[in-house]
Amino acid sequence: MKNNVPKLRFPEFSGEWYGCQLGTIAKFIGGGTPSTQKTDFWYGDIPWISSSDLIENNIKYINVTRFITQEAVNNSATKIIPVNSILVVSRVGVGKIAVNDKELCTSQDFQSAILENDNCYFIAYLLQIKTQKLIELNQGTSIKGFVKDDLSSLLIDIPRLEEQSKIADFLISVDDKIQQLTQKKELLEQYKKGIVQQMFSQQIRFKDDNGNNYPNWQEKDLKEIAEVNPKSENLPNNFYYVDLESVNNGRVGTLNYINSNDAPSRAQRVLSKNDILFQMVRPYQRNNLLFSVTSEDNYVASTGYAQLRARENYDYKFIFQMLLTENFVNTVMLRCTGTSYPAINSSDLSTITIKTPKYEEQVKIADFLTSLDDKITQVNAQLEQTKLFKKSLLQQLFI
Repeated sequence: MKNNVPKLRFPEFSGEWYGCQLGTIAKFIGGGTPSTQKTDFWYGDIPWISSSDLIENNIKYINVTRFITQEAVNNSATKIIPVNSILVVSRVGVGKIAVNDKELCTSQDFQSAILENDNCYFIAYLLQIKTQKLIELNQGTSIKGFVKDDLSSLLIDIPRLEEQSKIADFLISVDDKIQQLTQKKELLEQYKKGIVQQMFSQQIRFKDDNGNNYPNWQEKDLKEIAEVNPKSENLPNNFYYVDLESVNNGRVGTLNYINSNDAPSRAQRVLSKNDILFQMVRPYQRNNLLFSVTSEDNYVASTGYAQLRARENYDYKFIFQMLLTENFVNTVMLRCTGTSYPAINSSDLSTITIKTPKYEEQVKIADFLTSLDDKITQVNAQLEQTKLFKKSLLQQLFI
């Protein structure tokens, strides 16, 4: 007979966990929204939250921006939730969970669990797994979430309080690491955005190796610094196909390897190393690609991209960074047609005028910004690895 124990456990604990219904260890309080017609209700000091104020998979973060009065509480379905309750979004935004460190009120999208003898963070992490199963049970039905009875009757397995606290503290430390990496990534992205603006507006300039200023930047059409959609030979017999869905945040995902006979008509841009793909449909997404693959395989891109190949005396990395700037994207958007799917054609793109420095300054700008991109990529990799680590822990530390 299988023991009722988790796959992964701290060595100081032993014995089986016991099963129960969540309703036997917690009572539930719903929420509500005070009338928005009565503006006086919304000028109080009691925090009030909706599901949008929580972040997916982050039980410690609650973004409180709205406050109500005691009169609003007295005249609506909302209730004051005590500290260290488990706030479970059961409707809009279903599946989000948080633990409150101060009293607050919630909208009707919440069911809040109040515990008596168990660790609130342990149960919150446990519910991150269990509520997903509730969501899956309701998929394909008219129910867009779950109700109080679903939570109350939910079967869970829990250990003694000491072990609950040990697990909770460990997972909180992992969440803290995730939050630190998230903030570090955001700060790096904000810094890069600011420094790009200053560099391309020439508020910040590099100097040459002798400490002298570089010459003034010159205005050029894009087609003068890069060949737009260079002519290529016939399609290779087999190739990896890069379409508009293949690139995300400047990185290539999984590509289909196809035969030229089966290739879609849009597969026309035969790629060479250091080519740049500029997304011509919804260019505000900045889903461009600096093609740096060094393998001997063939790659072909969709005509949904403009293919740019740096001309002599122009640095391909500088051009790639320039295509991401606010000024360039805004100029592109002014030339786009369509509303739902704004797009620019290659001819209009090629005549956009930009300012470019001397080649040596291009290289210094590109190298600096590329190094920032490398740091952001490194932090993002650490962040994703830590998230996967947490996911594995949740699967193994609980039953």
